[in-house]
Amino acid sequence: MTETRQILLELEHNTNSLLEMISAFDQEKFNAKPSATAWSAAEVGEHVLKVTVYVNKALKGKTVVSERPYDQKIKVITGAMTDGNARYKAPEMALPGQVTLKQEQITAKLKSERRLLAESVAAMDLTLFVSEFKHPGFGGLTALEWVNFEIQHARRHMEQLKRLAVHASEAR
Repeated sequence: MTETRQILLELEHNTNSLLEMISAFDQEKFNAKPSATAWSAAEVGEHVLKVTVYVNKALKGKTVVSERPYDQKIKVITGAMTDGNARYKAPEMALPGQVTLKQEQITAKLKSERRLLAESVAAMDLTLFVSEFKHPGFGGLTALEWVNFEIQHARRHMEQLKRLAVHASEAR
């Protein structure tokens, strides 16, 4: 199986899991914040959506041949995103907005953006360095590293959604 095919399968599984988790909330619990400073499931979904939009823009940006191994930052990205003790401040562009989005809006937009992402993965050379966009924490990334970040970032927030679902069920 080719590397691109493996990534597409992983992306598909990741997308399906994310959409299932978001859809599992009832609308009231979806918008409920567990505390004054914590995000609701709706805000988590909106944040993941905004990051996905950004990753899609990055992959459509200017690329050049990478001067380093194209997968050099994969372990660093994966380690950072799977560290459950680490807390990160989302960049301004990825913060949830003031308008409450409905589940259907978030899931429809996520499906659409993830479809675009899969199309980009299938069509492009993932070894290329994306020179036009930089990740706020990881700096310049190759196309493969951007896609890996997107998958790992969604996984990180799926863990957050799991905790929110437990909190919602205990609040009944």
